[in-house]
Amino acid sequence: MTETSTHTKTPAAHGKKNITRMLDAFNASRYTLSESNKGDMMMACFKCSESKPIMAKGMCAACYMRQRRRDKAGPAFVGRARIGSREEIALTHRYDWLDRFQGKIDASGGCHEWQGGSTAAGYGVFHACGYTYLAHRLAFALAGGRMHYPVVMHSCDNPKCVNPAHLVGGDYKANMADMVSKGRQNITEKCGAHLKDRAKHPRAKPVMTPKGEFASASLAADVFGLSARTIQKYAADGRNGFSWV
Repeated sequence: MTETSTHTKTPAAHGKKNITRMLDAFNASRYTLSESNKGDMMMACFKCSESKPIMAKGMCAACYMRQRRRDKAGPAFVGRARIGSREEIALTHRYDWLDRFQGKIDASGGCHEWQGGSTAAGYGVFHACGYTYLAHRLAFALAGGRMHYPVVMHSCDNPKCVNPAHLVGGDYKANMADMVSKGRQNITEKCGAHLKDRAKHPRAKPVMTPKGEFASASLAADVFGLSARTIQKYAADGRNGFSWV
């Protein structure tokens, strides 16, 4: 006769089950629908609390990469400078450089054009307090503009202008929208588009056929209803009236 043992659930097992259920409910509550993605599930990043796609460890891509840099550097990690922090330093010591700054501005016209050094794109630069600043950002800050905007845009589209009346704070998205609305984006040929031109392809080789010369075997294949590989074989063998030019 075999003995049968009965296993009873302990209070600890009940408690573990309840905790698991609570965690599942908590994680489910963190999911929200993204209106822009038409139903794609998004999750609130536990670092920045914004509804973004999660990259790893419950963090969005930006927070996760920031955490990785912090872990890699260890105690020496100081992070990136906060946007506007250097302008705050400059404004604290403005009386050390203000006269020099104003001496580089030509305010005779509607646009107050910068007469000092500039970047390759034409934006004025100014050196003060051990840092190099964009002149129009400094002018915007001096006029009382909020210094923590990622971008200070020109309503006049003149990169040399430092007239505060022509400067508007915004983010990168607004800057791109402004560029597109004014038709200033650099529209170039897409990468690899030149390879789709079968007549000018770098490896295109003229071929002579019974119907005349074609710039490439691919173009000849369209006319004869054959594959480009077949045309190449005919030309290589000199068969059926095909040959390389």
